[in-house]
Amino acid sequence: MRRGWILGLAAGAVLLAGCTERAITGTEPDSIPGQGASTVEVVLPASSITTWRDTTFTGFAQADEATFTLLGHEGTFRSRPLGRFGTLPDSIDLDGQSWAVDSFTEAELLVITDTLDIFITAGGTDIDVHALQRSYDPATATWEQAADGQPWDSAGGDLGPVVASGHIDPLPRDSAVVDTVSLAFGADVDSVLKAWRASDGEPGFALTFASNGSRLRISQMSLHAKVRLIRPDSTLDADEIFAVAGGTFIFTPPLPPPGTSLRVGGIPANRAYVEFTPPDSADGHRLRGAQISRAELVFRPLAPPAENQDMEIATSALLTGLGADFFQLGPKTPVAGLPGTSSGSNTSSFTIFPDSLRAGRPLILDVTGVVRSWASTPEDSTPDPIRLAVRLQPDGQAQGYWDFGSAEADSLLQPVFRILVTPRVPFEAP
Repeated sequence: MRRGWILGLAAGAVLLAGCTERAITGTEPDSIPGQGASTVEVVLPASSITTWRDTTFTGFAQADEATFTLLGHEGTFRSRPLGRFGTLPDSIDLDGQSWAVDSFTEAELLVITDTLDIFITAGGTDIDVHALQRSYDPATATWEQAADGQPWDSAGGDLGPVVASGHIDPLPRDSAVVDTVSLAFGADVDSVLKAWRASDGEPGFALTFASNGSRLRISQMSLHAKVRLIRPDSTLDADEIFAVAGGTFIFTPPLPPPGTSLRVGGIPANRAYVEFTPPDSADGHRLRGAQISRAELVFRPLAPPAENQDMEIATSALLTGLGADFFQLGPKTPVAGLPGTSSGSNTSSFTIFPDSLRAGRPLILDVTGVVRSWASTPEDSTPDPIRLAVRLQPDGQAQGYWDFGSAEADSLLQPVFRILVTPRVPFEAP
C-alpha cells in the first residue's frame, strides 16, 4: 500500500482531431475568433501525473455485517454459516393469555437462497446442521478462532452432532428464483431446542455441505417450530417462526492483504482511494481553463482472485468524493460533494460487471464534473486536489472482490486519466 507521492515521466497525449487555423478577414459567424478551436483527447497514465497518489483501505464490513451468509465447499475454499437462536420461549401469548410451552414437537431450519450466486454439484448435495460445542463471537470469529484470542479446538468450528439436515438439487445459475431449503430436525428436536432455550441459544450451530463441489449464498435463515402449549382443559399445537441471532460465516483460506493494488469489495470490504491534480497543460494543450467535454478514470483489472474470491454477479458500486487527505486521516476520511452530480450529491452510482473484468476490459468512471470544477478555478490560484474513493454499495454485499492496477503497476496496468478537451483560443484583434 503506497504512502507517498508517485513521481513519473510525462506521457504523450493522443490526438483525435487535428487543429485547424484560419486568418480572420471579416466578421462572418464562421470567422469569429475562437471558431478554429478543436477538441483533442489527452491520455495520461497515473505515473505521468506527479501529484497522483492511490491506496486501498479495508475493514468497512465484517462477515457478521454482510447482507448474506455463505455456505461453500469448493476445493480448498470452504465457508460455513454460524448462528444461534436466543429467543426460544418458555411461554406463548395466545388469545390474550400466556400459555406455557410443554415441548417442541417439530422443527425445521428454513434457508432462503439467492440462486443468482449458487452452484450445486451434479446430483445435488446434503446440507447438515451441527450443534456447536463452543460458543463464538460473531464479530471476531474466523476459520481459526471462535473469538478473539480463543482458537477452535478444530479449525472451521468445533462441530458437534448433526441435529438437522436436508438436500438441495442443482439450480440454473441464471435463475432469478429465490428458493427455500428446508433442513428438518431429527427425533431429538425437543431436547435440542430446550437446551438452546435454557442457554439463550448457546453455543449455537453451524451449516456444512456433506460433499465437495458446491457453493450456496444464503440471504436469510429462520427456525420454523411447532410448539405444544399446556392449557387447563386441552393441549394446543402452534406454529412459531424464530429469527437467527448473532449470525455470521467463517471461511478459509482468508483473503490476502491488498498489497499495492487497488481493491474493491470483498469481506472485510475494501475501498480504493485516489488523489491527483491534473496538470495545467499536457502535450502543448492547455487543460486548465479549457472546455472539458468528458473526463474519465480508467482502472485496469488484474487477474481474477484465486480460491473463488472473485465477484460472481453484477454488483452496484459508488464513486465517492473525499473531503480531506486520506493519507493523513485514513479509512475514516469524510466524504465531500461531487461536482456535476444531481443536488450536489457526494456519490455517483455505477455497476461492476465481473464478466467484463474477467475478460480484461477496464472499469471506466466518469469524472467529468470534478474535472470541470478543477478547470474552472482561477489560473492564479492553487486548486484543491481531486480526491475520490471507489466502493461497493452497500459494503459487505459481496464475498468476492477485484484488484485493479495502481500507479506502481506495469505501464499497461496503471490507472489512466483520459480527457476530451477543447483548449481555449485567445482572442487576437485582426
